[in-house]
Amino acid sequence: MSKFDFTGSNFVGGDWENGFGIQFSHSQDESKDIFTAKYTFSERQQGPPTIAHGGAIAALLDEAMTAAAAHEVGLPAFTVQMDISYRAPVFLETEVTIVGQVIKIEGRKVFTEAQIILADGTIATEAKGLFIRMDMEA
Repeated sequence: MSKFDFTGSNFVGGDWENGFGIQFSHSQDESKDIFTAKYTFSERQQGPPTIAHGGAIAALLDEAMTAAAAHEVGLPAFTVQMDISYRAPVFLETEVTIVGQVIKIEGRKVFTEAQIILADGTIATEAKGLFIRMDMEA
C-alpha cells in the first residue's frame, strides 16, 4: 500500500463552527514519520475555567495518530483503543504542539503515540493508540 498524507477528518480538520480547523504537517525525524500541528484552544473547547476540555484534547491526539496511521497503511484505519495520560493542564489561548507517530505495525494492527507539548517543552498530555487497518476488498 502506498503512503499518503491524511488531510484530516471533517470534525477536527474542518472549518465548521464547532470544528478545530487543524491540519497536520508531515516530516521525518531519525527515519520516523512525524505528524505535527500547532493549535490554540479557545473558549469553545473549555472544560474547567481557563483550561481545555479533556475530550477536546483527546480528539486532537486521536487525529494526530490517525494522520500517522493513514500515512503508513492507508485508509481506512480505525481507532480501536486509546489510552491517555493527562499530566499538566492545557490553558486556553496558549499555543501547543501536537505530535503523532506510528511506533510499530503488526499485520493489520498499527500502534501509535501522540503528545501535546506546551511552549516550554512540558508534555501536557500523551496517548497511545491501537488502530486496525480495514481490508475493504474482503
